[in-house]
Amino acid sequence: MCKSEEKNENIMNGTPQKTVQHLPAERVDPSCVFGNRTRYVILILATLCLSSILGNILTFNFTFICMTEAPAVYQNIANVTAPVELTVADNASLAEFERVLEINHQIEEKGAEFHYTPSQKSFLFSAVAVGALLAVFPISYALQTFGARWTFSIVGFVSAFSTAAVPTAARMGLSYFLAIRALQGVGLAACLPIIGSVTAHWATLKQSGVFIALLSSFLQIAPIVTMPVAGELCTSQYGWPAVYYLHAFVTVILFAAFVFYFRNAPKKHPSVSNLEIGKIVRGKIDLGPDAKKVPYMAIMKSPAVWGIWIAAIGNFFGTQLVLQFTPTYLNKVLMVPVEKAGLASALPSFIMFFIKLGAGLTSDKVTCLPETLKVRVYNTLALGGQGFFFIALAFVPPSEAMLALVALICATSILGFNSGGFFKSTQLLARHHSHFIMGHISLINCVCMLVVPILVDFLAPEDLPHEWMRVFIVHGAILIVSNVIFCFLATGKPAPWALTVQNKHKKLNQVYAVKPISGSLTEVKVN
Repeated sequence: MCKSEEKNENIMNGTPQKTVQHLPAERVDPSCVFGNRTRYVILILATLCLSSILGNILTFNFTFICMTEAPAVYQNIANVTAPVELTVADNASLAEFERVLEINHQIEEKGAEFHYTPSQKSFLFSAVAVGALLAVFPISYALQTFGARWTFSIVGFVSAFSTAAVPTAARMGLSYFLAIRALQGVGLAACLPIIGSVTAHWATLKQSGVFIALLSSFLQIAPIVTMPVAGELCTSQYGWPAVYYLHAFVTVILFAAFVFYFRNAPKKHPSVSNLEIGKIVRGKIDLGPDAKKVPYMAIMKSPAVWGIWIAAIGNFFGTQLVLQFTPTYLNKVLMVPVEKAGLASALPSFIMFFIKLGAGLTSDKVTCLPETLKVRVYNTLALGGQGFFFIALAFVPPSEAMLALVALICATSILGFNSGGFFKSTQLLARHHSHFIMGHISLINCVCMLVVPILVDFLAPEDLPHEWMRVFIVHGAILIVSNVIFCFLATGKPAPWALTVQNKHKKLNQVYAVKPISGSLTEVKVN
């Protein structure tokens, strides 16, 4: 049983709050199994669901190599079925052993299952972005109308179905394959708005950085899991289709748990205590019935919002390059074998995951710096850092594969600081309207997903080292320029349109009586 012994704390850190949200006195404090920490279960569950959707999309980025390369098949031409015992004791025995292997086995080249031109390859990579672009505004409307629970659940099951259908669609023809890839993209359109919605409704003000960091880490968790799994299954007896079937199965399990356990707001959850609700709403502004009204024109006129969107352009140019083309770069340029490319592709994202969590924690805990300065510093470390390492990687020759891998790891990992950069600036600036800005960031992500494959195909059509030098220099420049613009426009303070909805009708410096969770009356000063 969770005890609800909420103190009458209506002033945070000595600063009077404009209003205090409160619960109906008749709300019964439920029995809960997570000890006033249900919000963390929601956080983890939402992160896993986000990761599964992106993992479904990333399956193609790796299996494409297996689908289009001719596998080596070993044929027993001597029809030897009995076991052969050989003892290798000296050089003569070793020579005999090698002779027997040569006699009984030869390599038979089997043709690749699929053949795609560079243009068809670009279409298949970009089809996800097309599907996401078409779904961005319908999903944003559905989230605002029906809430995150049912909207995201339906999107998740659609992602699972489309992923399981990939092997069949690929064998039916290119047009079917493109349609299924576009259907996979529908899930991507929901990811970033879900981050904004979950953070706004389930995070405390002091923990917004941690929530953003962990939720946005789906961009790292997905490749950490998908790349090694895809590498192992591609070269196993089950083949590349098993990658899609496994991911679809896991997605169904996760979203079944999501639709069962998730609620759109803490006060609607049967396992959330009054004490935990008090922690979540403390310091937040009670916007009343007008909370869903989005001030579109005011948002569009805010320079800080445009700074966030420009930073998102640079961020997702770098992100999509890493997510979509790391396996290709490792295999085609650095000549890393397929089975090792999966693990090598996951390593940068693994390191970035911990950097992102650390950035989110420190961004919340460091109070000696103003929020505006913090978001600028963290964003510069993220975007400026990745841009610098991309340009450095451009000048590393393929013969220095280890040095190139180190530069790639640094370029990928340092982007984790974005959780304390433009992502956190979004939450600080827009508060309860962050889902609208996040929806446009999702749109930017989709556009980048569409543009990056085309740009890479234009700059590196043959995947040659000197072509990839151009790829890294161009992407590095985009990252650095977008960060400079963000630093000029960014802010860590809430915008006026994020504060004044219901309270604009109240008098300043007026004392109002409110009813806290404990049921006793207290007074707060509205200023």
